[in-house]
Amino acid sequence: GIRLLDLSAKVVFPKRFNAMLDEEDNKSTALSNTTLQLVAEKLEQLEGDAPVEILCDKHGGRDYYQPLLMMHLAGGLPQTLQEGREISRYRIEGERTLDISFRMKAESLMPVALSSMLAKYLRELAMVSLNKFWAERIEGLKPTAGYPVDAKRFLAEISGEVEKLGIPRDDFWRKK
Repeated sequence: GIRLLDLSAKVVFPKRFNAMLDEEDNKSTALSNTTLQLVAEKLEQLEGDAPVEILCDKHGGRDYYQPLLMMHLAGGLPQTLQEGREISRYRIEGERTLDISFRMKAESLMPVALSSMLAKYLRELAMVSLNKFWAERIEGLKPTAGYPVDAKRFLAEISGEVEKLGIPRDDFWRKK
């Protein structure tokens, strides 16, 4: 049967995310690098040589992941099984067989849905902290969920205090 052994996430705050965009100039590559770093860390913790299957949502419009897999995952040259708009699948033969796929709408699959739920929960906790920080400094400030239209309103309302505190915008606000 299948059982959950572990659940982990990598929180990337705006300052680091913006630095990644400066390095990569591409949100999709930044997301792929972060995902594959986390995958590599989890693989290092596994014992034994049982085969592993990894399911990921696609990152932007990317169809080709082999170069990124080579950069992040040890064990051998990733064999391309399929690359296309709907799904890109690879196999790495090493100490263990590793099958990894990047699929459109992968949140319909239980492991990806659970990962997405964890990420969204962590995002909500971060937004609670952000709103609390600014509400303590600006009386009557309406909280934000951080989505585009409301985020612009929120940024406009805190901009004077941001300037007064000398906080660089890239430290708390994502470029993309």
